[in-house]
Amino acid sequence: GAAPLWTSKCSYLTDSGTMYANSKLVHKDVVVNRFFGIFFMFFQSGQIWGNLISYFVLKPSEVNGTNITEKYDKCGAEFSEQEYKGVDVSNAIDRKTINVLCIVYICICACSILTVIIFLDQRRKASKDKISVMLRHSVKLLVSTVKHMRNINQLCLIPLTIWSGLEQSFLGAQFTKGFVSCTLSAKYVGLVLIAYGICDSIGSFSFGQLVKYVGRWPCFIIAAIINYSLIITMFLWKPSENQIYVLFILAGLWGLADAVWQTQINAFYGVLFVDKDEAAFSNYRLWESSGFVLFYIITPYIRIRIALVILLIFLTLGMTGYGATEYRLRKNKIKNNQVSPS
Repeated sequence: GAAPLWTSKCSYLTDSGTMYANSKLVHKDVVVNRFFGIFFMFFQSGQIWGNLISYFVLKPSEVNGTNITEKYDKCGAEFSEQEYKGVDVSNAIDRKTINVLCIVYICICACSILTVIIFLDQRRKASKDKISVMLRHSVKLLVSTVKHMRNINQLCLIPLTIWSGLEQSFLGAQFTKGFVSCTLSAKYVGLVLIAYGICDSIGSFSFGQLVKYVGRWPCFIIAAIINYSLIITMFLWKPSENQIYVLFILAGLWGLADAVWQTQINAFYGVLFVDKDEAAFSNYRLWESSGFVLFYIITPYIRIRIALVILLIFLTLGMTGYGATEYRLRKNKIKNNQVSPS
């Protein structure tokens, strides 16, 4: 369900931003970046409200004074989910509590669907085409999505797009298990991720505005430096209950970097492939989802330090590909500016 939802969202924001830019006679790149920044500010604020709910609902009963780190002492880079499963974890959460949390989230989901149906401008194109014609159009879109993979700019952006999925799944899976739950308990996962959500939400809006003044590539550089620093820190630092604040700092900075990846990669796709936005964003979701799938499949069987190495590799490849794409884009702009006066 996420693939068509996100593809539609990206196309909707790009089209809306382009239309607004044309009506106000301002540069399209700036408006599209701003639109994505505003969207992700509200989207990432869901991390705050969702994790607040989970924190208050998932309150395990205090069975005894024994904590997890006394039973499993490899929290951090040496964490292994397979070993951790064999440990008798205290403060376990009962099934009834989990069901209550799921019901709350389902109700919120239903309200969001109704809100979109009732209040969102559908921007439907008048069409009297038959179902067979619409199906042929869908097949053409699928073919164009596959053909779009041959675009050199798209090929260069694949590693960075995969990185986007990897870094999100790492924080949601391995960081929460290997650093938070292992050191404290599952109850504190929501609390720590609130810091992630706050920084992600604020960063999404801030970077969406900042790119207007400093450009796109400085924002990418800042995010890369933050992630490189955090990955190295996770390699070297062993979490403990006496340094809980470090977990909040790590999560917050990760959210700040994620704000750049989510807003600027989406906006870059919208600017770079403006005439093929549906095919481009379909590719975006495909490769980002590949990053999610890769980590969710392999992380239960590897230690966190291996996952950190994979993150370093894809971040480096991704920034290299982004640099090549940015260079090609600037080169084409210079060439077009030289041709235009004549």
